[in-house]
Amino acid sequence: MFPSAQNATRPEGSFPNRDFLAQVEPGLRKSHLLQWFGPPHFGEGLLGVREWDYIFHFHSGGGITTCRYKVVFDRAYVAQSFHWQPKVCGDWLTVKVPAQARGQAAP
Repeated sequence: MFPSAQNATRPEGSFPNRDFLAQVEPGLRKSHLLQWFGPPHFGEGLLGVREWDYIFHFHSGGGITTCRYKVVFDRAYVAQSFHWQPKVCGDWLTVKVPAQARGQAAP
């Protein structure tokens, strides 16, 4: 499902903005993803392809966690599904921060 990391055109990957990742949902156009994350990190190209793959890094627990991220587009090139490798990357990115930690009063 994911291309070999050895085939990456940007093997250094990137540190994505987590706020942008939180906004990713089905229905996004390629232009949104390009603005938020740049071109895919593999040789998929920008036009006429239905999958983009990224290598994302996150600061976590005093270190850096590296994750792979795949976006799958439909025939109209609209994003429809998103996949993480390892899957746990997507799980810990969706953990909600309690209101008190965000500086807001709890309901």
